[in-house]
Amino acid sequence: MSQDLDDALFTTIAHIPVPCIISKRSTTEIVAVNQAAIDFFGYQRREELLALDIATLTAPRFRGELSNNYSITFDGGLTTIKSYLHRDGSELEAQLVAHPVVGHPNLAVAVLIDLRVTDALRNGAARVD
Repeated sequence: MSQDLDDALFTTIAHIPVPCIISKRSTTEIVAVNQAAIDFFGYQRREELLALDIATLTAPRFRGELSNNYSITFDGGLTTIKSYLHRDGSELEAQLVAHPVVGHPNLAVAVLIDLRVTDALRNGAARVD
């Protein structure tokens, strides 16, 4: 991909306050992440996540579903609950909402909604640590 496209993808998701990842359909390579995703997965720098792919971040018990999930995503969109791996190896449960990137048929954007946050809000907590 060109540097201009990389910059445009990052700019698109940079200020979204929930974890967002843009990945390639053919390889599941991560091409853009926002700060919320870096924090969610426990990394320090964007480059650390960009060196990974979606399979690496997905909890092992969900990796077998990746091919089917990508097909659904590129056929119009996907919403599901999945577990992901934090840098420390612990599992993080999140609602995944994924759609193809308009104008870029080989790219998908995934928004992750941390279920710890939604559960805390449902239970009246003001803050989740």
